[in-house]
Amino acid sequence: MREGESLACAGCGASFAVREGVPCFATADDFYEGKFVAPTQDGVAQRVGAKRVVKAFYDRFSSTTVKHQFTRRFLGRFDLGTRILDVGCGGGNEILASYQTVGIDLSFTGLKAASEIYQAVATADARSLPFADDSFDIISSWDVFGHIPFEEKGPVLAEWKRILKPGGWMLHIIEAHCTAPFYKMVRRDPELFQKYFIDLDGHYGLELPSEISARFRRAGFEVPHAWSFFRAGIFPPEEYAKRLGPEYASSSFLLKTFAAFGGACDRNKQLDRAASFTAGVMARAMNPLLPLDWGSTVFILARA
Repeated sequence: MREGESLACAGCGASFAVREGVPCFATADDFYEGKFVAPTQDGVAQRVGAKRVVKAFYDRFSSTTVKHQFTRRFLGRFDLGTRILDVGCGGGNEILASYQTVGIDLSFTGLKAASEIYQAVATADARSLPFADDSFDIISSWDVFGHIPFEEKGPVLAEWKRILKPGGWMLHIIEAHCTAPFYKMVRRDPELFQKYFIDLDGHYGLELPSEISARFRRAGFEVPHAWSFFRAGIFPPEEYAKRLGPEYASSSFLLKTFAAFGGACDRNKQLDRAASFTAGVMARAMNPLLPLDWGSTVFILARA
């Protein structure tokens, strides 16, 4: 569509602006504008020969690619005509781009990037989606549900169920509240925890892993798979650099060590890759031995 054109709803007659080809069904959110705009890369497909084999091995175990592995493995059972809604798509996800994917977000910059790889994009609010009933085979999100305030989670799940086809699937990777010792340590200072673990990214709806799966079931979804990761507090090193700011570093020698290590990995990509690989291997080995609610990330498959 050309600049200045608009879309009109055939049902209610409401008119919606189109900005640089992006339909705007909701107001962009200044907090998210410009954040998370780089497309998520598939990675393995970009290598050939021996490098592809090495990269595939790294991706299989690295803590930074566990989300990619989970998503790729699930989508492998579907054909390329599958209609997918990517909620909170940011700049898009190359793993989803081969399918008939529509992305929604509240960041216009992110949507412009996603429009290069997705079938369609739109500025839209997850509580009031501009799609007809039974529109999608799959709804997917990465690190979105933890941003949704508690009082809005019910309406969002109801909307997702409305637009999902009967028997359709949802794949969500969700930031979680957790009870692991590392999190107990960083929560000793409530103000710092609020600043670096809540306000920094807008994580205003964190719940325990067990509470997340229970919420989906109460909303009427089957939950055949709900699994938490990073149960031992072993994260990709960039998380330590990002969240353990100077105030944290001055409050505890152990946290200072974590922060320094994360900073060193941020400056040295070889060290970062080695640390991410080691963290992934350790997390996979330790997860089965630790409580579900120690995990800070939940991988959930749900079905309508």
